[in-house]
Amino acid sequence: MLSALFSNGDSKLFSRKKQSLEASLNSIENKVSMICLKKEAQKEKENLKHRRLNWKQKWQILKQRKKEKEKNFFEKLKKDSEVRWYRDKYKQVFEQL
Repeated sequence: MLSALFSNGDSKLFSRKKQSLEASLNSIENKVSMICLKKEAQKEKENLKHRRLNWKQKWQILKQRKKEKEKNFFEKLKKDSEVRWYRDKYKQVFEQL
């Protein structure tokens, strides 16, 4: 009979300790999962930052290429205009002869 009372008290104590340990374990698991989520978010943030810098560099390269093309195009137009002017002058001089 005494052993039955003793075992009943032990089971309640064991139950409380078990619940306390489970609560602690759940708390630790939650902290670990939050740390993992933060690490994943940090990696994603770094990845996005790297991609942004990469796109920004590509954008700068494309802008530079566009400026060079425009510059070359206007230089060609200027040269063509000059050639036409000389051609027209040559025609005028030739017609006067």
